[in-house]
Amino acid sequence: MNFDLSTGIAAGGAINIVTRTGSNQLHGSGFFFFRDHNLSAYPGLQRDPLAPDPFFARRQSGLWVGGPVIKDRLFFFAAYEHNNQKGVFTSIPSDPAFSSLARVTSSPRHDNLVNARLDYRLSTSTTAFVRYSHDGNNAFAPREINSLPSAWESNVNWADSGVLSVISTLRPTLVNEFRYSTTFWSNRNNPPTAEQCPIVWDSAARTW
Repeated sequence: MNFDLSTGIAAGGAINIVTRTGSNQLHGSGFFFFRDHNLSAYPGLQRDPLAPDPFFARRQSGLWVGGPVIKDRLFFFAAYEHNNQKGVFTSIPSDPAFSSLARVTSSPRHDNLVNARLDYRLSTSTTAFVRYSHDGNNAFAPREINSLPSAWESNVNWADSGVLSVISTLRPTLVNEFRYSTTFWSNRNNPPTAEQCPIVWDSAARTW
């Protein structure tokens, strides 16, 4: 398929998402989602001797609100969502000589999503809006299955995007839109810290 000019150069696909807007009435809503290891099946076909009942908990909460700033002219909409997830991974070295390094390690993840939008009716034929979105998340997890925590990555993502749009109806069959957008994205994969990957001394075996 051919993409239009607003999409630009794309090697894959294009997804259009329409954000909500405010109205002359003030509305809002909120939600909370919770799931833990007591509410889900065991994540495997065979019990892990190191973690027979692995801990897992996900807490997602969010809210949105929209309404008028100036009746019939200026409207706002804002939404926020937070995800706090904590789980564990079991690491068992494939070489029996390093079996003492087998361990269960915490693997947390946090997400924050923010959306804000203002809509303004300049006239009966011209409308404008500005929208800002933010997605920030961080996690500590293995890159490969069964890898030791010293080989895990502390991943930090930070993405911001904004759009300014002015839409004018020139004739019943002719509409013009001016749009400016900007996007910032940062992704970092850092080695684990001492707090994330502590060295544990086994006094009985006298090994680390």
